[in-house]
Amino acid sequence: MSAAIDGVIESHALSWIWGFINLLLGATIVAFHSAWSSDWRIIITVAGWGGILKGALFMLFPNWARALYRKCNTPGILMTGGIVAILLGVFLLYAGRRM
Repeated sequence: MSAAIDGVIESHALSWIWGFINLLLGATIVAFHSAWSSDWRIIITVAGWGGILKGALFMLFPNWARALYRKCNTPGILMTGGIVAILLGVFLLYAGRRM
């Protein structure tokens, strides 16, 4: 994963494409699921807006975004992010199934 992130960071074109994909996915999530409620569904909406923000930052401020990714591209941060993503996915699967 670290090598893939390095590849995106070093290529200006890949950074722009990465930003566009994040912006597009975030906008799609917000368009189809914009639930500002006080239950677990707000996690999906916040993730969508996070994707929009991340995509916009990569497209509007690519040097700043790449510098941030360079700082965060460490084994500890990647491992922690992976564990958090798995736990969040399991929680959303469980919560969605109960709905």
